[in-house]
Amino acid sequence: MIKFEAERTNKENYLYHQRDENLCFDPHIHDSFEFVVCYEGEIEIAIDENTYTLKANQAALILPYQIHSYQTKNYSRTYLCVFSNNFLPDFYEYVKNKSAVSPVFSFDDYSLVNALEGENNIYIIKACLYKICGLFFLSCRIKKNETKKRNLLCTILEFIERNFRESITLKELARQIGYSYNYLSNYINKNLSASFSTLVNDYRVNYAKYLMKSSDMNMTEISNACGFITIRNFNRCFLQSQKMTPKQYKKSVVASRS
Repeated sequence: MIKFEAERTNKENYLYHQRDENLCFDPHIHDSFEFVVCYEGEIEIAIDENTYTLKANQAALILPYQIHSYQTKNYSRTYLCVFSNNFLPDFYEYVKNKSAVSPVFSFDDYSLVNALEGENNIYIIKACLYKICGLFFLSCRIKKNETKKRNLLCTILEFIERNFRESITLKELARQIGYSYNYLSNYINKNLSASFSTLVNDYRVNYAKYLMKSSDMNMTEISNACGFITIRNFNRCFLQSQKMTPKQYKKSVVASRS
């Protein structure tokens, strides 16, 4: 089973860090970039259908919608950073529908890691992320994915990302990509343990959270902008996902600013 990380998906200016010893993590997928550095030891990274070994003073950049997992067999000490694609819109457009022949590259500029962990200035953060992606670009050959060989999960999630603000259905997706409705429904449930509608609503709820933080729109306007049919449906889906109502979430956002 592949975990769809909704909490790392469709978020503006999302930046997450963690340091680990002996990192192990099951297969997962999201629409953010993921950057990992190995300080000591070595760690295996499985990306889509390939496995790579990351050794000390090496890093890897995992692109949006790549299925990936980690396994430490003996010992590893690592830093991991997940960041939303809106930080680097031009680089994101360049690597879209592409992959690296090998995503592993030499890395010893740990001042970039320290800056990312301790910086609040969005322009300095972007500069650090561009530097990391620049090192990746110089060292790793990029190839265009063949449409027929593209992972079906990526196709499904990219369709949702492009269209979640509209009234979309699994039948429409099936028609566009040439699969049967029943096959896609079973495929999504088997691989992500979620229905198509749940995935769509995850995108909508995350976008609603972003709008509540970044705009003065009222709840009805936010509901409409996110693609919910009714305000009642918006409230129900938000509560189910976040364990609080939209108004409670908005109140917590306002309180955090004061």
